[in-house]
Amino acid sequence: MPPKRPQRRPMLSIVIVNYNVREFLEHALVSLRSASRGLRSEVIVVDNASDDGSVEMIRKKFPSVHLIANGENLGFAKANNAALRRAQGEIILLINPDTLVQEDTLRTMVSFMREHPEVGLAGCKILNPDGTLQLACRRSYPTPWVAFTKIVGLSTMFPSSQLLGRYNLTYLNENASYSVDAVSGSFMMVRRDVVEKVGGLDEAFFMYGEDLDWCYRIREAGWMIWYVHETQIIHYKGESTKRSNIDEIRTFYAAMHQFVRKHFRHSALTVAILRLSIAMVTLGAWFRMMLRPMRDAAIDAVIVVGSLLAGEYLRRGELFLYPSYAYPAVFIIPAAIVLSFQMMAGVYSTRRMSTSRAFMATASAFVFIAALTAIFKNFAFSRWILVIAGTFSSILIPAWRLFVWGLGKRHAEGRPSAFGKRTVIVGTNEQARALIKRLHRRAGTGYEIVGILGLTHKQLGETFEGIPVIGTLFNITKVVAEHRVTDLIVAPEALSYAQIL
Repeated sequence: MPPKRPQRRPMLSIVIVNYNVREFLEHALVSLRSASRGLRSEVIVVDNASDDGSVEMIRKKFPSVHLIANGENLGFAKANNAALRRAQGEIILLINPDTLVQEDTLRTMVSFMREHPEVGLAGCKILNPDGTLQLACRRSYPTPWVAFTKIVGLSTMFPSSQLLGRYNLTYLNENASYSVDAVSGSFMMVRRDVVEKVGGLDEAFFMYGEDLDWCYRIREAGWMIWYVHETQIIHYKGESTKRSNIDEIRTFYAAMHQFVRKHFRHSALTVAILRLSIAMVTLGAWFRMMLRPMRDAAIDAVIVVGSLLAGEYLRRGELFLYPSYAYPAVFIIPAAIVLSFQMMAGVYSTRRMSTSRAFMATASAFVFIAALTAIFKNFAFSRWILVIAGTFSSILIPAWRLFVWGLGKRHAEGRPSAFGKRTVIVGTNEQARALIKRLHRRAGTGYEIVGILGLTHKQLGETFEGIPVIGTLFNITKVVAEHRVTDLIVAPEALSYAQIL
């Protein structure tokens, strides 16, 4: 037999670490499959003990993917390192599962790496789902000053300042390419030679910081790190964290502290400033946590006092007719009792927006207050005043919570109509028809389909499944504004990922 010809090494290895984001992972793999056409590539997915069916989905829908199914959550760095040891590509891409890439993203980045051998690692432009730049896609090292401006919020307050906006380089043009200290771990394209010389990710970082550390070591080894703006991806940041019990903010600052201890331990000033900054942020977070229930309690106390005054006026026709010894007890004690009942019901902690608990706690408090007047005869001025005040308080205290909750929901979801979210379907293919039928069949989905966006002007005025074509991609902004659209749903295969982005 003739000797077997050695297999050609895949030119690009794509590594994804997944944890309980099956739907996002599926969309990411579809977009990567489209983007890798014409490239010699392999995809390696490391699953960190997901329980949402991710492993089964990969085996069923993407049999060509090399799957590493871990029995426990090993963290981002350790899972990536397992894939790096298996990867065969000359260039390796580490990418998050909650991303969508354009059709040209892989080719553009591979071409850049080929044309710039001095670059050891590069990242592309990363967008949030709303189209804004994800600031973490280009960063500086957390030196004493940079860490201080980031942690205390100066970099956010003065993003255009070269002095204060260095952490996320917000003073630089996002539509230009340049050398940076570090890029986001959600998209890192690195050379195999770099991995072999520098090593993989530092497994001492469980989550956050390992990308910054890797970029630092690569630069120390003599390679450059670049931000490349010519192509872009969407990153649905934090989806894995939402499905875990990880405290994201605490973990982020702990990782920054760990990075400083590792690389700037010779600088006592750096460590001292970072510790001071973290302490300030922690203290500020504690104050914010305490202020919210204090604010809620103050609102409730004002309502109780106001209700007592209203009860007095409605019953007697005048105000402040109590004996002098009764002040301020007739106002302070009832308010304190109501607040105590609310606190015991968890209204100021775990059930802040619970209208039912607020109502029951307030009503129970006034029953208790009425019972006290039977004991303390000197303060039993009028049971009717208590009935009126209790009624007003029991209505108003839950009512303001319901109002605030409604405002928050309205802000989060846009302005849904009485029938649901005002939705436009993008696309006129068969998948769009099937999508419309599915939404019509499923009552209670919360979507009111107000129209369709076609791909050409010729389709304007046509109807699909009884839904009119009200615009095209060319006047999408106008359509959204005129029809008060809150949701756009793109039918499968109706647009390329570049068009969606």
